[in-house]
Amino acid sequence: VMTAGPIPPNPAELLAGPNLPLAFETLLKTFDHIVIDGPPVLGLADAPLIANYAEATVFVIASKQTRTKVVRVSLRRLADVNARIIGAVLTKFDAKTSGYSYAYSYEYGERRNRQGKTLARRILRG
Repeated sequence: VMTAGPIPPNPAELLAGPNLPLAFETLLKTFDHIVIDGPPVLGLADAPLIANYAEATVFVIASKQTRTKVVRVSLRRLADVNARIIGAVLTKFDAKTSGYSYAYSYEYGERRNRQGKTLARRILRG
């Protein structure tokens, strides 16, 4: 694990210069795989810059927090820098509370007509 350290005054400049490709080259001499947890794609230049140098990008989407339009714009922004997106991860997903459901119930009770006579009542819902 290598932490980011103090935040530089302009991180995009640091990433846009020759240091990022040099860091990748140096790390790949020692490690087979390098995983970089980048910032959100929108709003900053960091994620597209990192994705441009990475061999592959996995797109992470927070369930019920990320709108579809934001996902589309983010993917377009990554495609504009030729990021090689190999998949996506959906986080914070709860299968029990998502999707569609179908309910079925059957009730039996009594009801009286205008003359006070008891009538059988069935209700089928679906």
